[in-house]
Formats: sequence, C-alpha cells, structure tokens
Amino acid sequence: MRAKAEGYGNLRFDFSNLEAGTHTEQTLTFVEEAVVEGAVVDQLGQPVDRGQVRVTVADEDGDYRIWDDSLNSTFDVVDGRYRAVQLPAGNARVSFEGKGYTQPETIELELRAGTTIERTLRLHSGQSIRGTVHWASGEPAVGVKVRLLGETTPFFMEKEGPTGTAIVDAEGQFEFTGFEDHEEYGLIAEGLPPNKQPPADLSRIKARRWERENRVLTRADGVRPGGLPVALVLGLETGQVQGRVLDDTGKPIDRFRIVAVPKLSDDLEELGAGQQRHSFDDPDGRFVLQGLPTGPWVLRASAARHKDGEPVVIEVPTNDTARLMLPRAAMIQGRVVDSKGNPVKASVRAMLLDEHGQEMEWSRDTRKSTDATELLGFTLNGLDAGRWRVVAERHIEGKSPPWEGTVVVGQQVDDLELRLPSPGQLEGTLHRDWLQGDMQVEARFLESDGDYGSVFRGDVQNDGRFSVGELPAGDYRVSVERSVEPEGVSYSRQISLNLEKEVRVDSNRTTNVHFEGRPADSLVLVGRLLQGEETVPKRILEFRGLEPKRDQVQAFSESDGQYRVVLEGPGTYTVRMRDHNNSSGSRTWRIEVQGRGEVRQDLLLPGGRLKLVTLLEGGGPFPGRIRTRSLQLVGGDGQGAIRPVRSTEEGVFFEGLAEGEYSLLSRAIPEGGQHYVVVSPESITVRGDETEQVESIVLGLGCVLEGTVSDAEAQDNWLAAYRQAEGGTVVDWARIEDGRFRFEGLPAGEIWLDLRWQGGEGERVPVILTRGSPAHVEL
Repeated sequence: MRAKAEGYGNLRFDFSNLEAGTHTEQTLTFVEEAVVEGAVVDQLGQPVDRGQVRVTVADEDGDYRIWDDSLNSTFDVVDGRYRAVQLPAGNARVSFEGKGYTQPETIELELRAGTTIERTLRLHSGQSIRGTVHWASGEPAVGVKVRLLGETTPFFMEKEGPTGTAIVDAEGQFEFTGFEDHEEYGLIAEGLPPNKQPPADLSRIKARRWERENRVLTRADGVRPGGLPVALVLGLETGQVQGRVLDDTGKPIDRFRIVAVPKLSDDLEELGAGQQRHSFDDPDGRFVLQGLPTGPWVLRASAARHKDGEPVVIEVPTNDTARLMLPRAAMIQGRVVDSKGNPVKASVRAMLLDEHGQEMEWSRDTRKSTDATELLGFTLNGLDAGRWRVVAERHIEGKSPPWEGTVVVGQQVDDLELRLPSPGQLEGTLHRDWLQGDMQVEARFLESDGDYGSVFRGDVQNDGRFSVGELPAGDYRVSVERSVEPEGVSYSRQISLNLEKEVRVDSNRTTNVHFEGRPADSLVLVGRLLQGEETVPKRILEFRGLEPKRDQVQAFSESDGQYRVVLEGPGTYTVRMRDHNNSSGSRTWRIEVQGRGEVRQDLLLPGGRLKLVTLLEGGGPFPGRIRTRSLQLVGGDGQGAIRPVRSTEEGVFFEGLAEGEYSLLSRAIPEGGQHYVVVSPESITVRGDETEQVESIVLGLGCVLEGTVSDAEAQDNWLAAYRQAEGGTVVDWARIEDGRFRFEGLPAGEIWLDLRWQGGEGERVPVILTRGSPAHVEL
C-alpha cells in the first residue's frame, strides 16, 4: 500500500498474512516533505519546455532506483521549470528525461525533511534538423508527422537522444534536436490531404486501412544535423511500383502481402516510418503499389505455406517489374487445450529434428514459435521440409507431450491438438526445530539445462504442514524461507534458513517432502542484538562459518532484539547486518561459538567511527567531494568491502566498524577531468570505539591502462574487468568498443585483468602499472 498527504513525504508499507474477517489497524507517521525545484535550460540558457524530471534514491547496494513508482517520482517541466514535491528524506539523484536533450552532469543531493533545494538542470540539445512541410498548393501541412530514417534509430526508443517524430506546426515548421553527430539522415513526411476525410461509419480496423490507403508521403535523403533547413512538399506527383510474387519453381502465388519500407543506407531500414502494407489476391501473383515518393524502397513479400524471401530494393520512379520469390514451405495449424479439453492460451514452439531425432542447432530455420489463443488456436508458417517436434507450454500446466511428424514442401497440417497435462501437488511437513514467525516454502522449477524456471510458493502452518498446488510436472528445488519486514523497509523480505531438497513432481499426483529436525552436531544460537546497552530490533543477520567453512544462514532480530539461528556446529563465524535505514550501512564482525544444544550469546554491534580527511599528493586538500561508491574500506577477517555512510567537503565518514586493520579500495575518483586513487597509507588501524577517529589519506593521479581484444567474437559483447588481487572481487570494468578498452585512475602496482560476459570470464592475467607511464595489454 502507498500513502501520500499534501505537504508531507510519501510513504510505502505493506501487510502480510491478512486473514478474511479480521481487522488490522496501522498507524502512519508522516514527516514534512522535502522539495527540489529549479529551472531547466539548454546550453544557451534558453528554457526547455518539455520533458520530465525524475527523483530517485539510493538503495543499500549503492545503485539507484525509483523510490516509489506509483506516486510522485516524475515531475513535468512546465514553462522551463520543475518542482518535485512530497519527497522523503535521504540521498537522491535528480535527472532529466526527455528526447532531444542530454544531461551532462549528474546531480546528487541530500534531501532533508521540511527543506527546499533550488537546483538548475543544464541540458545539452546538440545539433538540430529544421525544415518546413507544405502541400503542393502552398498551404502549411499542419499536424503532419515527420519521421527520421537512419541507422541510429534504435536509440529513439530510449529517453535520451534525438526525437524520432516531429509534428508540423501552424506555420508548417518542424524541428529535431539532440544530435551529437553529423551523419546523414533521411526524413519522411506523411499525412492525409486536407480534402480527405474517412467515412464516419468505418470500424477501427477499416478506418486504419482507409488511412493507410489514402495517406500521402514525401521524403528527403542525405540530411545532416546543423545544415540548412529542409523543405518538404506533400501532394506532388509520386511513382508506382509493379511486380510479381512467385514461388521457387516460378509458379505465381495468388494470395500474399507486400510491405514497402523507405531505404536510406546500406542497412535495410526497419523502423517502419513511411511503411506501406497491402494485401493482394491475384491469380498471376501481380501487384501494384502507388503513391511512393521518389527514392529507393525495400520490398518484402509474405504468404501462407511459404518462407520469407530475400527483400528487393527498387528505385522510384521505375518502369521495371519487381520480382519477389518466396520459397515453398510447410505450415502447421492447431489449438492448445487443457487437461479437460478446453481451448486455452499458450506458447507453442516447433523444433526441427536431425536424422537421429535430436533437436538441431538453433537458427531461424530450425526454431519457430508463436502464441495460441482460445478462439484462433495457432499457426506455424514457413517450416522447412523435415521432421518437426511441436510443444505447447503454459505457466500452470507446464509442457504438453510433444507432437512429432514429417512435413513436406507445400504441405499444410490442420487441426493439430496439443493437450496440456494436469498439474501436480506438493505437500510436506517442517520439523518443529525450524518453526519461527511467518514461514514459506518455495518450489523453484529446474529446467533441463540446469537453469531455474518459474517459482511457486506456499505458507507453512503453525503445526509445520505446508502445501504448494498446481505445479507443472518436473524437477524442483524446494527451500524453506522466513518472511520478515526489516526496520525501514515497507515490504517483506525472505531470509534463507539453509533448508533445501530436490524433488520430482508428477502430473496429477501429490509429492510428499519432509524437512527433518536439526542435525545432531548442530547448535541453536540465541540471544539479543545489542548496540551498547540498547537492543536493535528488526534487522536481518547473516552467519557464515569460516573455521570450519560452512554455508550461509540468516536470522532476524525480533521487536525486542531477540534472535534465533540454527548453526551447523561450533567454530568461527562472520556475522553481517545490513541497516535498511541507511543505504550505506552494513556491519560485519567475527564471533566465536562454542558448545552444544542451545547456546546463549548476545551479539554486540561494532561501533567504530572513522573520518577520512582527503589530501592531494604534494599538499593541499582534495578540491571536490568524493562519491561514496568511489572509496571503500576492505576489512580483514572476511569483513569484505564497506562503503562510507556519507561524503562531504570535510571528508569521508564510516560508521559501525569493528576493531581491526583495514585497507582502502578506490575506484577511479573523478575531479576536474582527472582520475585519482589512494596512494597512502596502505592500511588504517581502527580502534572500534564510539569516539570518532580522524585519519588523513593522500590521493594522487591514477594509472592509465589501454588494451585491445584479439578475439573478434568478444569485441562487442564483453567487458574488461580488473581486481586488485588475483582472488579478489571486481573493482571496476570497462566496455570493449571496436576491440579496444581503456581504464583511468587505477592503482599503481600489480592488478589482475580478465574478460567477462553474462557471468562467464576469461583467463586472468597480471598487469604491472606505473604512475605516469600508460600501460598497454592485449587480451
């Protein structure tokens, strides 16, 4: 649920395990709103009168997300100004969203309840394409759409970059902004003549067809941003294209569709601007397209029981006859039904098999997919001759038994019925040793390739019984989790109790699973979570065994600070607590656990406070503010990387540190066009008491590393990543563009470099870096 009140910061909260017939009361505490407002101007200082301003806040991992996507997270720009209201306190980022402009600088603010911050957003509009559109009579073509054509059209779908469509104003003018290059573009204008109005009694489908058949087009090619204005005229004489559609034997195809798209570059234009689509029914396979503006066009044809052929490029005007060839193919039609025989919606996939009955390697010709509906069923068109396997799938029932059959060129298989199986059930019990709070069982489907599929959940009752219904047949990983709501979080989180089993669920059957009591060597650790003498409620605690090594298990401190966790046995554990009230707050420390059975041990949160004063190498303070994600402490004894709670002009602040020695991990720290790193000291010893400890660190210019990638397949899809130690975590990465990558602000000495892509990584290689001497490496 979400709540808002004028003049106050918005709230988000939730309820879990509501029962019918009960009454629940919730008190909402609002605090005064934080407000951010200001002007939105371009690089010339002129107001920007369109777009939105989005306010986002940082989560505990340092990434930014929309703090509340159903309330006021975006605010319209009106008359060149914005006003973001009802914001909660916290660290926030203010960004502009609007086509045709980019935001050169990132704005990060600390919002405080009851305060207003004035901040101007300065945008960059880049180069422009301007022009006019008139009818042949000289009348301005008011309301007509002008669209861009070109290779760079995919980024028109993003929130930044050039606008993809412009509307002609009352004076016949249009403008596109936001270009960062001087590449050539194409323009196409399309609209209905002033004297053309659709009949009033047309259906929606017929009205779209009437508009498509009556609209007028004109185009201009070779237009460059920043050049002279472009003049487009609608209603001048246009050309026509005639042609024939034949199969691979030269026989005419009598029913087909033609799509004509304006062509701009060597790549075939796919955006659809100015696209012409017409269906034809002609015994000789003939067609005529009329009203095409002068210039090159791409023609494509499609027909039932035929594969798509190669597109044909033709220049308008022309007297030539275009010939489009569609290879013959097979088609399968049918429907998908549930276990009772009722038609249902489902996904349908077809796989071509080899001579051994195995699915062939994926390609456009060996895999086909479509969706089935209750009314029309499904159609798989353009199938090569051979043996095919067809399967239907739906979330609840899973996959149907496959149909296999051999089809030949030109064949049409009708009335194929794919029947989905009945779902299965999962029932079981959980031993009382594990019962605590609101618990759930999660059944995660295991795909044949080992990946995880759909997830199904069921509640654990007070007596330990649980059930999960309507599971597709297959293998599952079943785990037990507890649902908790940490302090400062308005939604439930699942914590892992390290209980898992793999089971098989069969169609129309109930599978039983039982989670036994705790092992004989385990122990139950109970106690309070304390900060000084005060209990700390509603926090998630993670325990991981170090000596001996053991899997991670989580616990939760209740409203009174009490916690309970089952550990695999005595030994040394690291304990980590994340503070959801503080996006940077996590505390990690080490404990020794001894004994058997139930062991009582209070956990005392570390309270060390550290302020790092940043100086420049050679003397003088660092001129800027260091971003909290750029500088981290790395603790010994398995404590991992710790982010500062805040960073100001005075220094960088850490809290909740345990006593011990820490090293500094720095990403490239940008300032004034340079990239800095920590050059001294190598480590800092933290006392761990409540008194703020002040230490100085020295920043110097970092090293530069440039590299090339010799594997052509890795050049466009991989990242180069570096670590400060061979077995350490990734500190930063760089994109590979045109086979090259570059790092700035790296530490001197030895680092480890590798390539990464979709979770995979290449061989790690060491690189020695020296400040002042750029290094080069080939991967």
